[in-house]
Formats: sequence, C-alpha cells, structure tokens
Amino acid sequence: MDRRGTRNIVVRFLEKVDIKPGKCWEWQGATNKNGYGVLRIAKEKRNVLAHRYSLEFITGCPIPEDKDVCHTCDNPRCVNPEHLYLGDAYSNVHDMINRKRDRKAFGTNVHTAKLNENKVREIRRLYEDSGWTMAMIANLYGVGRNAIASVIRRKTWKWVD
Repeated sequence: MDRRGTRNIVVRFLEKVDIKPGKCWEWQGATNKNGYGVLRIAKEKRNVLAHRYSLEFITGCPIPEDKDVCHTCDNPRCVNPEHLYLGDAYSNVHDMINRKRDRKAFGTNVHTAKLNENKVREIRRLYEDSGWTMAMIANLYGVGRNAIASVIRRKTWKWVD
C-alpha cells in the first residue's frame, strides 16, 4: 500500500485478470456498456479501459489519446497484451466491419427496411437498362432519392449482385 492506504494499481489490475497462458486473459472486474473492462485509478479520480492499461503497462509507453487499442481476438474483456495492438479509429472500424463484429443490423434485418435483395436487383436493372431516373425509381419504391443513389452506387446493399 502507498502512503495514502491505497493498493498499487498494478496489483489491483492483476487481481482482476484471469490469466491463461496462450489464451485470452479475461477481465473479471467492472465493464462498460460495450463489455470492455474498466479500471479505476483512484489517485487521478478517473477510469481507464483495462485493455488500454494492459498494453500501456506491458510496453511501458503511454498510449496517445488519438490511438485505439484493438483486439485480434474479438473479445472485449480480453486484456492479454499478445492479443492487443495499436490502431486508429479508421483501422479499428475497418477491422470490425471486416470481421462482421459491428453488430449492426443491415439489409432486411433492419426493422424499417423498405427494400430487399430482389428490389435492389430490380432498382439497379431499372437504372442501368431502362433509363429510369433515380427520382422515378425512388417514387416507385417509396424511398428517398439518396437511398436509391446509395443502392446504385453500391454504398448500401453492396453484397447484392
């Protein structure tokens, strides 16, 4: 204990980690709403994400605020530094989408979706082969022109051929 009677942060951190060599080190303490471990730094009266603390502690280098600590294991409770790497917001989101971890509904899984895969194919065919304008197609399907533009440009529904 330090002179104020608080336990060393490293000791508190390690007490909250289930260390399994070669596997995820599961955080056993408090988590945030996204499932990431949270560690209280009493001296500074603030919380830090446990996986950020883990990587910072192991490397001995402070992590810049504009950097993300990303997981190779897709486990938000994992604090194993072998499963963590530095990235930025763009690379983190790109990685999340590539691994299908974004947990966002898309396509017909969106409860308000007005389109489906067959309608998307028909929209693209009408635009490419029939000379219909985006406004005409939007009116036909009861959606906005921007929605039709996104479908045609494959910003949305990109998995549909």
